[in-house]
Amino acid sequence: PIIGGRTGPGGHDTYSFERGFASAALGIPSDYGDIMGYCSPVWISSYSYDAMLRFRGSATLALRQPERPQQAVVVYGVAHDDGRVVLDRSVRVDALRAIAPDAGDWEATISDRQGTVLARRRFSLTRMDHLSDAQSIVVAVPLSAADHDRAERIEVRSPSGRTSRIPYRVTTPSP
Repeated sequence: PIIGGRTGPGGHDTYSFERGFASAALGIPSDYGDIMGYCSPVWISSYSYDAMLRFRGSATLALRQPERPQQAVVVYGVAHDDGRVVLDRSVRVDALRAIAPDAGDWEATISDRQGTVLARRRFSLTRMDHLSDAQSIVVAVPLSAADHDRAERIEVRSPSGRTSRIPYRVTTPSP
């Protein structure tokens, strides 16, 4: 560290200049306080900057392909505490698989005319802040374009086995 908690050699505020917060890369005097110290005004010393670079250089990064969006149907509804389940609209979206894990004690399925399940997703309910006797159903069910064309019915099944069904009428939001 630099004696007295100062920045040591001066510098320039290129960040503010680049972002348009300043009309020039203003000089920073060497008597500013280091961000790791207690002195004001605050800036970063060469000591702290070098330490951050060494830390970042020691980290191993795993490179991977960015995840491609996949088509999904978001099913909305309300599960009332008295057991009633009311399904609302459904929307077709492009989503990432990592949005929500396939877990929970409720299940949403999308089926074709013969009753064959085309897609299935497990989920949990979310308590609504404005309703004390209901929980929200919001679940993204991955569904391919080919299966979208075959889909006829959406079902939601509670942990007790109670099922609510609606015809597959899905809207696609406009950009």
